[in-house]
Amino acid sequence: MRRRGLLIVCLFMAGSFAACGVDKKNQEVPVDTVETGDGFSCDPGKEPGEDLEEEPGEAPGEDPGQEPEQDPGQEASEPAKVLERGDCKSCTGDDDCNEGFKCLSLASEDKYCLRPCEEHKDCLPGYQCFQASSVLKACVPNTYNCVPCAFDAPCDEGMCCDFGSGQCWECRQQCDRCIYDSNCAGDMRCFKKAGSPVGVCVEECEKQECSDTTNFTCSPSFNNIQVCQPNDVYCGGCPDGTFPLPDGTGCVECLDSSHCDDGICDLITYTCDYSECPSHLHMCDDGQCHTCCEDAHCVCEGGGTGICRSNFECECCSTCDDSDCRDPYPVCAKVDGVEMCVQCKEDADCHRINEACICTPVYACEFSDHTACTK
Repeated sequence: MRRRGLLIVCLFMAGSFAACGVDKKNQEVPVDTVETGDGFSCDPGKEPGEDLEEEPGEAPGEDPGQEPEQDPGQEASEPAKVLERGDCKSCTGDDDCNEGFKCLSLASEDKYCLRPCEEHKDCLPGYQCFQASSVLKACVPNTYNCVPCAFDAPCDEGMCCDFGSGQCWECRQQCDRCIYDSNCAGDMRCFKKAGSPVGVCVEECEKQECSDTTNFTCSPSFNNIQVCQPNDVYCGGCPDGTFPLPDGTGCVECLDSSHCDDGICDLITYTCDYSECPSHLHMCDDGQCHTCCEDAHCVCEGGGTGICRSNFECECCSTCDDSDCRDPYPVCAKVDGVEMCVQCKEDADCHRINEACICTPVYACEFSDHTACTK
């Protein structure tokens, strides 16, 4: 009797809390429970030493011979809420989006479903936390543009959506060169050294340690996201011109033909088999001569290195000037080594909205109390 009565009181109290306006949609972690000492679990809420007494008799409507459906020693738990992926889905209103997302416009009149955020680590690879409206920060693509392959027309397996061109390219693997997170396979990030427009794909380590702790160390990147940063100038611990085997057993000349200048990678010996091509072309893994087989073949204006795409053509880092940009991102700025359209790069850019506005380090206009500036 005492156990059953105690369970009833616990359930009554839990029901009372649930009725006091708790928004279960936004509740990520269930309320903690404490053991009563009788094998039951009950929500905290009584003073230490205070006991729960049961009045004689059964609860109304309870069958005295009916066993409770839940094991008395089992605590109810609810997993933390994780938003289903729906970033950059076309929409006309919030109802078109997955739960928790907001339908907002970016650099055009088109609207897209965006994930609310507080900081960059709340966003998927390829996205950053940005002041998307006057009252909301949301995860927007690094290019500030939702291209069709980001959601509406997804890439085939093994291909990655290029948020700059909107095309699907072969995904880059660990230690391969990249410009954006979206160039990298899976949940890897594009890690760049300070001032460099080109980086390498590395693992993220926000929730798990690096798979190769010998050659990588989990450290925050420029936007405070934990990534597996190379311990030395060689990604994966291999000297320049060689590449780490996936199992970490050594360094080899090539892992695929993009690692061989004017040659094809022998995937048994992991060495380059060279053939003849005209001086301005390169022999690629399809046995044909092309403009490029790897990023090193792409020399862009100013001496920078671009990316060799899956069609064996070079794509250089995107550039812009203010004439290319328009509201709500009317200013061209270099962000992490890549030029793109942003809201501001100095306070004067924000004064067109309000003289009291200032430009923040993340290229967004805000008032001194950190609220977003609006016209």
